[in-house]
Amino acid sequence: MEQIIIIPENRIGRLIGKRGIVKRDIEKKLSVKMRIIDSSVTIKGDSLNVLRAEDIVKAIGIGFPIEDVYTLFDEQNQFMRFDIEDAVPPAHLKRLMGRIIGEKGKTKIRLQELTGVKIHITEDDVAGIGEPLQLQALKEGLEKLIQGGTHASVYKHIEMRMATLENSVSRENL
Repeated sequence: MEQIIIIPENRIGRLIGKRGIVKRDIEKKLSVKMRIIDSSVTIKGDSLNVLRAEDIVKAIGIGFPIEDVYTLFDEQNQFMRFDIEDAVPPAHLKRLMGRIIGEKGKTKIRLQELTGVKIHITEDDVAGIGEPLQLQALKEGLEKLIQGGTHASVYKHIEMRMATLENSVSRENL
């Protein structure tokens, strides 16, 4: 399988890493080959590993710290991007992104604490790295914030959702 991903040119250096270490790590750990030309990244390999490498490249492209990106080598973790710009009229985007970040980043920090998801916020989207059920809880919380829910009600919803998820996982492990 071959996949082509475009990332901002100013992120290519982070994708390659000092002396090529990040690129080599991705290629070695996922058994893929990457070719980088300008802002275009071509990944070749077996389907599953190419898709995992694509998530890693996208996470670097959106601006996650490398140490957070490396958690994507764990098969339990996934990358998910929530395009807030598509969910609200342009006139409301800045206000809504402010609600998601919170005063001095408090909302972002609280969402990370509640869900266990590593969160990165840009001008018009929110991205997360975490386990699928954690990402689902974050998505639900973001949807509630977009719909105008109070921060307290969103936090309560996520707490309840995470408790339900943890209970169901515990039952499955019995």
